[in-house]
Amino acid sequence: NQNTPFFVQKELRKYLTCGILAHGFARAYCKGCGHDFLIAFSCKGRGICPSCNTKRMDGVAAHLVENIIPKVPIRQWVLSFPKRLRPYLQKNPDLNNKAIRIVMSIINDTLKRCSPKSPEESRFGAITFIQRFGSYLNAHTHYHCCITDGELSNVVCN
Repeated sequence: NQNTPFFVQKELRKYLTCGILAHGFARAYCKGCGHDFLIAFSCKGRGICPSCNTKRMDGVAAHLVENIIPKVPIRQWVLSFPKRLRPYLQKNPDLNNKAIRIVMSIINDTLKRCSPKSPEESRFGAITFIQRFGSYLNAHTHYHCCITDGELSNVVCN
C-alpha cells in the first residue's frame, strides 16, 4: 500500500518471517538428555512482533528497574499531539528532541511550583520512549514517559 509508511512495511515484512524455520534457525543440543532441536530465528522487531517486542520490553524494563530508576514513586504519562503536528514529528528527530525538552521543562516547572519546600537544586527524573505508530499501524507519534512522582533530591540510585 502506497499510503503505509515505509518503516511500517519493513516491520511487517520482518514479522512475517519471525519464528519460521524456513527463514533461518539454529540447532541446539542438550548434553543431559541427548535431545537436539531447532530454534527459529526471530525478527528482532521493534514494533509489530509481539514476541520480539515483549522480549525487548522485558529486558529494558528489568535494566531500568535494577540499575537506573531510584526506588521512588513513578507515574506514567502518555503525551499525544494534535494530528496536524504528527507528520512533522514523524519525520524530524530534532523536532522530537525539542518537543520532549519543552514538555519536560513544563513538568519540571510545575513540580517545582507544587513543591515549594524542596531544595532549589532538586529535579525530577524521567525516561521517555517515543512510539511512532498507533494500534492500527497508523503514523501516530506520541511519548510514553516514566516520571518520578515529585522532585528528587539526595536520592541514591539502585
